[in-house]
Amino acid sequence: MKLDAYILAQTSYSRREVLELITSGRVVLNGNVAKSMVKDIKIGIDIVKIDGQKLGGDIKYFYYKFNKPTGVMSTMEDPQGRKCLKDLMRGLPESLKPVGRLDRDTSGLMIFTNDGQLSNELMHPSTHTQKLYRVTLDKKISKADFSRVLSGVMLEDGPAKGDFLTLISEHSVDLVIHEGRNRLIRRLFDALGYKVTKLKRLSIGSVQLGELPVGQFRQLTQRELRAIKKSH
Repeated sequence: MKLDAYILAQTSYSRREVLELITSGRVVLNGNVAKSMVKDIKIGIDIVKIDGQKLGGDIKYFYYKFNKPTGVMSTMEDPQGRKCLKDLMRGLPESLKPVGRLDRDTSGLMIFTNDGQLSNELMHPSTHTQKLYRVTLDKKISKADFSRVLSGVMLEDGPAKGDFLTLISEHSVDLVIHEGRNRLIRRLFDALGYKVTKLKRLSIGSVQLGELPVGQFRQLTQRELRAIKKSH
């Protein structure tokens, strides 16, 4: 297991905080100051300390899915005092971290886990994890623009395109993408002259939002967990 994944699973630190801990020399591995986040360690054999405190040995992993409401920041804390994920996580394991983000105005599926390795695999661009979104537009999409979404649109940070696009109703489409750039879907349709009035994520890889109520968490079933691990 990688050192950073182990620390993430054992503590409530964010990935950025783990990097800061290591670069500031506060993480010690087997008596030596750790130099790399991705150092391989053997659980139960190697000894990891932060500020002199030894981390536990065995890890209990948790996997949850969550139906994020609109109006909630997909961060654990917000310096401006806006409602964030931590406000909705009472009673859940403190080690849980969200896998990726949804912008404040977007609702739908998020995955939470303390399994740093799985989180990295789901987020890393090389794995091309597909995500399905229900996109509601301010007007009917033309056939030409439907094709352009699939062929690609040039944005300020490079080209963007959908993997699959399905017409659901006059103003609604289902879009599958595998990229995770900030507000990509909204910017893609904006470049074509449309305004996204509602955006909801329906799936991440093989995990479906299903009938999970808004604002609720549910542990992944063994079938869901096996499927998502198998795909990565």
